[in-house]
Amino acid sequence: MNRIASIAAAVAGTIAAGAIFSILGPGAAAFIEGLLKAATTPSLISYSVVYGAILASAASGLVLSYRAGLITIGVEAQITASAVAALYALSYAGLGIPGALLLASVVSLAIGILVAALRIYLGVNEILSSLMINYVVLYTVNGLVSGPLREGAFTKTRSIEAFISPFEAGVAALALAALSWALLERTSLGISLRASGSAPLAADIYTMGRARAMLVSSLPQSLAAAAAGLILLGGLQTSFTALKQPQGYGYAAVLVSWMAELSPATLIPVSLLFAWIAGAGFLLQAYGMPSSLVLLLQSVALAVYMIARRV
Repeated sequence: MNRIASIAAAVAGTIAAGAIFSILGPGAAAFIEGLLKAATTPSLISYSVVYGAILASAASGLVLSYRAGLITIGVEAQITASAVAALYALSYAGLGIPGALLLASVVSLAIGILVAALRIYLGVNEILSSLMINYVVLYTVNGLVSGPLREGAFTKTRSIEAFISPFEAGVAALALAALSWALLERTSLGISLRASGSAPLAADIYTMGRARAMLVSSLPQSLAAAAAGLILLGGLQTSFTALKQPQGYGYAAVLVSWMAELSPATLIPVSLLFAWIAGAGFLLQAYGMPSSLVLLLQSVALAVYMIARRV
């Protein structure tokens, strides 16, 4: 089945799955209503555009690492840590936007390089190590929110004014996806990254080598995750409270990258599909449906798509 037909199957499968799951809550009619409102309500459209920009920005970096054979899911930690670092730079240290971007990038790079180094030099499985790091960052953020960054009587940080509009977020996501495509398809580094994942032996002989390619790929991947964290802070979440579980932006970006078949050219439409699901899920929480339904339906979309592509 071709890609367009597979995406159509994923959309239909997701709607069907959501209608079935909603029987346990408000019912299929309420679910369909939520989908329609998410696509027509201006505030939800704005939310979905920013949400989609976060996913597309993060996935733009992930496709580089995944093409190189470094299968990290630590982007969840990178996005959250970058957003908190940017908040500190803006609201506590007074460093301004450039300082926020710099600090977010440093924090994200530290996580990305650590995952890659553990894989390359110690043979530690990057999926396991990055998953552990996600929870290390989660509890570190909770410690900061409860301690040094706490503001007032509640377990909450200071709030800042939103500084990224949906239009700006969308432009940033488009630019990052374009840069990712250009790097993969129009540079010698892109050749090395593609060879590292698909032909490791050839990569070691004819390019910079698989180990070096994986390490190098972690650099743009981390910077893209930092950009996603800044969009999250400036466009959706202008303060932090203690987190009971990971926020899910990074996990969703992983799904986006695979559903886009590691192609930067298709990241934007897939991200918008996932954002549409998220916008509907945000609304359906008011009907009594759990927030976890969003990630569940996003996973269903990926599963249906992958099956359809092989039919």
